[in-house]
Amino acid sequence: MTLPPSRTPRPPRRRAGPLAAACCAVLSLAILSLAAPARAADLATAPAPAATAFSPPPESKWQFSAVLYGWATGINGNLGIRDLPTFPVDASFADILSHFDGAVMGSFLAKKDNWTLFADLFWSQLSASKSIDDGRGTQLDLSQRLLIVSGAAGYRLPIGGPGFDLSATAGFRYQRLTADTTLSSFGGILSVSETDVKDWLDPVFGLACNIASTRSGSSTPLPTWAASGSPPAPS
Repeated sequence: MTLPPSRTPRPPRRRAGPLAAACCAVLSLAILSLAAPARAADLATAPAPAATAFSPPPESKWQFSAVLYGWATGINGNLGIRDLPTFPVDASFADILSHFDGAVMGSFLAKKDNWTLFADLFWSQLSASKSIDDGRGTQLDLSQRLLIVSGAAGYRLPIGGPGFDLSATAGFRYQRLTADTTLSSFGGILSVSETDVKDWLDPVFGLACNIASTRSGSSTPLPTWAASGSPPAPS
């Protein structure tokens, strides 16, 4: 009779007790507490997004310019006093220089953004004398003064290009012509004087062209004014 081989019995498995489970839990918490500051440090050192800097546009300022100029003119017309016969006067600019007493001519320009202000002043004085051969020593003396004052405001039109501006303008032009005439005879014993003043005010409408020319890196405005709408001066 054969007996079955004997088997060695295995010892029963031991389950982890409460103390071992508590140690594992404490060790896990310790590892997590050490890793959390590292992650927090990484988040703290992360670069913040750069804030977009906003700079307001520069404030526009008024620009001013003043110009002194010369105006070469001539005279053509008839000259008379009271009921005496008139005689023609035709003087070129070269002739006027010999009778020139003085003049003031200048213009002023102010600009800001689309607005333009313009002013112009013209004043001149001429004088002349003429002897009349009538046997009585008659002499005619003439003095003439001319004043022209102009002013206008303009607004830039939405056309043009770099270095070229075109503005619509509206303003006025005041003119005053003063003539002093003296007719004397017999060495001034007999004399007649007359002062005649003519003045008028005209509305002015037109266009202003501003052309910038670059010289040595600088931009120089060259204003050109074209006026219309002025009625003719009274005779």
